[in-house]
This record gives sequence, structure tokens and C-alpha cells, in this order.
Amino acid sequence: NLVNDLIRRSFIKTHIANPKNRIANKEFSVNLFVVLLFCFLNPFYALSICAFLNFINSRINYRIFSIMFALSFTLLFILRNWTAPLSIALNDPFVYVSAFQTSYGRSLSDIYYQFLLHPQGSEPIWQIYLWLSRILIGDHIGIFVMSLYSIIFLLVAYLGKLVDRKRFVVVIVCILFVSPGFMNNVFGVWRHTFALLVFFIGILLFEFNKRKLISRILIYSSVLIHLVAIPFVSLYGVFTLCTRSIARKLRSNRFQQIK
Repeated sequence: NLVNDLIRRSFIKTHIANPKNRIANKEFSVNLFVVLLFCFLNPFYALSICAFLNFINSRINYRIFSIMFALSFTLLFILRNWTAPLSIALNDPFVYVSAFQTSYGRSLSDIYYQFLLHPQGSEPIWQIYLWLSRILIGDHIGIFVMSLYSIIFLLVAYLGKLVDRKRFVVVIVCILFVSPGFMNNVFGVWRHTFALLVFFIGILLFEFNKRKLISRILIYSSVLIHLVAIPFVSLYGVFTLCTRSIARKLRSNRFQQIK
């Protein structure tokens, strides 16, 4: 009886009375449920359920969710015949795949020289990514497409976390479903989506975390992924200059009032 009583007390103390253990058990069960959702359900259904869970409970682990989210949506999007000839499917993804296949024999000097001659479609960061991918993985189109989609969806997950660290799943759902044309762009306009995600991540890093060097590198490098980011970078630069001038005027007015 004494031994049973000691065992009962130790169990109550470690698993029931200790609130940290209760929280850890709840977090484990929630995150295990998230993994099972993405394993056995359509990614859209799993994401919707996770958003509801995240709205009522913020214990979803970001790393576990982002890996499962990126993996499941990547597998969904790569279910396509990527070896079809360009004459059958002449659209952006197949053009990117063709550029990946023909990028092996290029050099860095050739990439930058081509960008200076014809900037449109020859952005150096994108071309270097294709060149490195071709060297590292060879002529494996499936691995290339899978790696690119994984990067895009991991960037989406990171953008959601930057907007709201607790309700990041809700933000991701808004990005995917509320943003007009986002899913269509992910399916067929890779460079456009990639560049804008890098741009907005750079802005959020600058505004919220004040990592000025990294954020500026991301903001301005988005132009070298796709020239479509030029208007966004220009507007952001004008906005920054205007806010700085307004802040200087306010400081000078306050200083004059103090005098």
C-alpha cells in the first residue's frame, strides 16, 4: 500500500500537478494531430483545419507545421508531367524547366553579361539558382521542381510567422486564399512569386525586427530575381524617404518649441 501510494503521488506531481507537463502534453497532442492531418488529408483541408486550431489555440509548433505544410503542398503541385515538350505546353513553368536543363554550360560572367544585354528574363539571382541547381542535382527535373516549390512554400510560412508569431497559420490561409491569383501564380509564375515573397519578407524584417542589413539585401535583391519587383522597391524607397523627411521636420519643430 505504501509503495502504491508513493507511485500515485509521484504520478500526480509529475503529470497532473505540474502545469508545464500539462502544457507540453497538450502541445504534443496538437502538433501530432497537425502531422496526421497533412499525412492523410488533402493539403487544403488540412490547412483549413490547422487554421481553425491556430485561431482557438496558439500551441502549433512553427517548425513542425512549416515542414508539413511545405512538403504536402509541394507534393500536390508537382503532380504534373514536367517532361512534356514545349510545343505541347508552352507556359512559364516549362520554360523554367528548359532553362534549368540548358544552364549547365554557363558561367557567372556569362550570366551577368546576358543580364546587361537583355535584362528581361535574365535576372542574375534566378539564373545563378538555375545554374547551381543544374550542377548539384544534375538533369533531375523532378528534384528541381520539388526543391523550388519547397522553397516557395517555406517562404510563405516564414512570411506568415513574421506577420503574426502566434496566429501564423491564419495569416498563411489569408495569403493563399484571400490574395487574388496567388495560387495561380504559385502554379505557373515561379519567378514572380519568388521575387515578391523575398521583397515582402525583407520589408517585414526591416519594420518589425529592425535587421536593416539583411532586410535591405532581401528588398533590393528581389529585383535581381524578377524585374517585376522594381515598382514595389521604388514605391518603398519613396515612402521611406517621405517618412524620414516628415520625422525630421517633426523633430526640428519640437526642438524649436523647446527653445
